[in-house]
Amino acid sequence: MESPALHAPAKTTDAQSAAVGKSEQIPTKPASAYDGTIRVSEPAPDPIIEFQKRSAARGMPESEYALGVRYLKGIGVEKDESKALSLINASAGKGNENAKRLLRERRDTATKTAISQ
Repeated sequence: MESPALHAPAKTTDAQSAAVGKSEQIPTKPASAYDGTIRVSEPAPDPIIEFQKRSAARGMPESEYALGVRYLKGIGVEKDESKALSLINASAGKGNENAKRLLRERRDTATKTAISQ
């Protein structure tokens, strides 16, 4: 048989009884909330781009090409056609077929555009 104390209602104090039914004041803005100040921080460097930069600086044609394409299209870096073409030309000069093809396509497109004008 179970003890009757387990099912007995909890005893409350007069102060608790008086508080029942009153709405609590919930703070609308916690102390640690956004204070309206805009904080701008630099994004963390992309490890892949950092690797490509180090490898390109060491003269690795695959990295020169990949980084060149990033600069050409502005993928993860600020768009810079001068840097892009410098890297892609260096890569093509070392025999990178993708770099050679890209330069050939750009030359052909520029030629077609010049002819049509």
